[in-house]
Amino acid sequence: MARKVLVVRGGALPKSTGLGRAHVNLVERFVEGRIRNYELLDSVEHKLGGNSLLKLINRWFKHPHTVSKSIKSKSPDLLLITDQEQAHLIPRKCKIPSAVIVHDLFQLFPRTILSRGTEIEIGERDVNSIRKRDIAYLKKGLDRADLIICISEATKKEVLQHWPEKLCHVVPHGIETSILNPNQAVREKPPWLKKEKCNLIYVGTDDPRKRLDFALHVIGELSDEIKKDIILHKIGIENNSSTLEKLAKVASDSKVTINWVGRLEDEELFATYQYGDALIFPSVAEGFGLPPLEAMACGCPLLMADAPAHNEVSVEKFLIPSEDIRAWKSRIEDIHSEWFSRKGSFRIPNEDALLRAESFSVEKWCASLEKALSKI
Repeated sequence: MARKVLVVRGGALPKSTGLGRAHVNLVERFVEGRIRNYELLDSVEHKLGGNSLLKLINRWFKHPHTVSKSIKSKSPDLLLITDQEQAHLIPRKCKIPSAVIVHDLFQLFPRTILSRGTEIEIGERDVNSIRKRDIAYLKKGLDRADLIICISEATKKEVLQHWPEKLCHVVPHGIETSILNPNQAVREKPPWLKKEKCNLIYVGTDDPRKRLDFALHVIGELSDEIKKDIILHKIGIENNSSTLEKLAKVASDSKVTINWVGRLEDEELFATYQYGDALIFPSVAEGFGLPPLEAMACGCPLLMADAPAHNEVSVEKFLIPSEDIRAWKSRIEDIHSEWFSRKGSFRIPNEDALLRAESFSVEKWCASLEKALSKI
């Protein structure tokens, strides 16, 4: 008999966000019956919105009460919290096994790393008293969890540094590889990808840890002969207007042609991966690294920093030492050379990328989650 799972999160983040997508995908896979021996009893969440005070009341008091009430009235066999920012929702005296999916611990345990002599904050250190209290609640919630499910080995290692006795299991993200594979699902070429240009793709926000500025500096140091052929398409939302202005100035000073595409729907993004010449991903800190995985599933080669946790996703040949500018330039020159040799025709899907992506199929994700949940 299947065990009944109560899936819980806080605000109903849209699928366009990382945590929102992960939650929606998980619920859909439960509904479709793809996780053996487990079935979705209900999904508990609340609408986003309201003023700051109402949001706080909802987060700390009203929604936790709703979760406790759901446990008592619905009698689930298991409570599953879908991200670490909602760990406080595990009741203090929870009478059923509980698990939390931890994507990263950047905000709970912020740190600073060096990149080209500049300090980059991973997570926010300077937070107000309310957020400090909120983080304390989250840590206590993780204390109460019977199982922590980590989306990468790097995250598991960090979790065990803070909760050395905690039961942990790694369940990397899974994607529908068959619908992304260009050999099975050819998409229409996006209009901004030009045959007369070597199209490099950057996907991510303007967060400093993503290091868009590093990518711009590297491209800027290429010879003018190569640089004139390259265009960098920046895909994703911009969080900070002042940061955006600084990045635009770096691009201008480096004489790098950049196309600010903005946010794309999935189909447009996957088409961009299918036809782009390479995804450049210089980030130095990720909870997982979904863009590189989706790009590989679309047959797109990578130029990727060898840093956790996204280096667990990639083919080794795509990894580049994060601070070695000469190595980055060399790899971009190789991509350009390969593009130039095609004389305007689009590249064929990269077989190494497609093969690696199959390691993260939804089928394998479902089997791994079932194995994790069976531990409690």
